[in-house]
Amino acid sequence: MAITQPDLKFYHSLEVSDAATNGGGIDQSNEVVTGIKNNVWPNVSADDRAAGSDHYRKIHCTPESNTDDQLVDPRAWNHAPTPGDDYIYMFAGTKTDTEATINESRKYGCGQLTTNVLAGVSTITVVVENAALTGIFMASDKIRISNQVLPNSSGDFQELALTSTPPLVSGLGVTLYLAEPLAADYLASNTVVSSMWYPGTTECDIGTVTKTSASGVTNESTVAPILNNAGTTDEILTFTWSTAATYTVVGSLSGALPAGDVSLDYTAVNPHTGKNIITLPAGFFTGTWAALDEVEIPVIGNNFAFWLRRVVPAGTTTLAADENVSAFLGESA
Repeated sequence: MAITQPDLKFYHSLEVSDAATNGGGIDQSNEVVTGIKNNVWPNVSADDRAAGSDHYRKIHCTPESNTDDQLVDPRAWNHAPTPGDDYIYMFAGTKTDTEATINESRKYGCGQLTTNVLAGVSTITVVVENAALTGIFMASDKIRISNQVLPNSSGDFQELALTSTPPLVSGLGVTLYLAEPLAADYLASNTVVSSMWYPGTTECDIGTVTKTSASGVTNESTVAPILNNAGTTDEILTFTWSTAATYTVVGSLSGALPAGDVSLDYTAVNPHTGKNIITLPAGFFTGTWAALDEVEIPVIGNNFAFWLRRVVPAGTTTLAADENVSAFLGESA
């Protein structure tokens, strides 16, 4: 089975806070359920609206299919400006970075189309919410123009590249030069334009296997581990030999896992998803093992992460019915 749209999931990081340690790795016990109030951002108090506030949240994206397919050409974007006086933009994260180590040198966001346009045009102008967002579009970017209420609802959309000519900024207006013409008409009243972040193809995998043993052998190059998008997460599995034939297993995130025997297939199950983290076929471990020998296998989940920054300007009056819509997609291979 390939990756399908229902497999695409958002998760919070291991820490969700306003501290420097906010962020870190994926927390598969804490899904970001779409369409739920305060699923990412807390309510903004009257004091914060008066004084202004500035907060970050990290979101992990994963194709949680019961397969090991790659997610090819993934892209992520903010779908529409917020209805309130706040503004939110996206920037690239790593799997493990925290608020103390982020790099937001390149921002991604969205704006509203300023005038009605017809199919065939190759220049459009959008207006952004704040002067801090005029740099969300850059020459040769990929953008998405859409009149959909939500990214998967009915309507027209087109993903296309900008030319090498830098966008023209005038106040909050940004003129974009398209490398190909629009394929449909769009109304200013219901059309948004988003810059898109492309993190590159992702897949589940293992890292470099390390062992502490005089004569034990691991055969990862000939007996390939079997991985699973819904189960394989980013952690280190430590195998410690109890006898010449048996071992215990501990995951750095999963905790204690079932023990194994070198003569049998071994499967570890993710306690959060119920899917397999890894299966090691019989023959993965050969040679002669002894008690207290140890093997570490880093497993790598099929996921990537972005950060969102929400700025509430001082003097904001109300944020009733405020919302932000972020999205990602890719191809299955």
